[in-house]
Amino acid sequence: MVEKTLIRHAVAAIVVRDGLVLAVHHARRGGLEVPGGKVGGLWYPDPKVETDAEALARELEEECALRVQGPVHWLGEFRGNDFVCRFYLCDADGEPTPGGDVDRALFVSPEDLQGGTGPRDYEMACLALRVVEGSTPAPVAPASTIRRERQAARRSVLRNADTLNRERREEARWSTRRARERAPSPAFDSPTHVALTAQQVAPSGQASGAQATTEEPGPSADAQPVRRRRPGIRAMLPALALLGMAAIPLDDPEDL
Repeated sequence: MVEKTLIRHAVAAIVVRDGLVLAVHHARRGGLEVPGGKVGGLWYPDPKVETDAEALARELEEECALRVQGPVHWLGEFRGNDFVCRFYLCDADGEPTPGGDVDRALFVSPEDLQGGTGPRDYEMACLALRVVEGSTPAPVAPASTIRRERQAARRSVLRNADTLNRERREEARWSTRRARERAPSPAFDSPTHVALTAQQVAPSGQASGAQATTEEPGPSADAQPVRRRRPGIRAMLPALALLGMAAIPLDDPEDL
């Protein structure tokens, strides 16, 4: 059975420039949010497991066409019912260009993130500004906790994938079996089938103790009746002659 409490992992990038924060707008979701997304291998059973830094670099390049410069710094995290999103402060060069399902990518003030789709985007953007200004020290990332949770998430993702594959194979087998049971069975009591079966059991030229009896099929509806020709007068002459001789009275045997 697939686990219902599977915790998937995501990352979000806080890019600060001149007192502004990078934000993106998704047409299908609406509202502004900081760029980010799923961590490869910890959301779906991808063959390669990304680190948080690799996932950040990929998401920034896909959504904003920006390249991460230098190391990233952990700011905090947000936990939902079935996922955890970690926020990182990072630096990127170039001008943002929307890509993928993003229709806008621009630098905004942290207040513009209030009421957006990200639950903690505004809070993390304000913290990032304070860290950049030096008024607040950067938080220390719980490295051991993050590593342990990533390992547990990877095991859960693979276990769920195996369970789902087994359930799909089992359902396919049962579907095939039900289709075979619903299929119509051939008629085994037809005369043609009986005759063919008898020929297969006792073929011609094979010695057997008893001959297999075959049931001859009856006349079909399309068969034409056979006409019998009446005999002609010439064919009846011998019979008529015998009848005439039998009708002659025999007074004396010597007359013969």
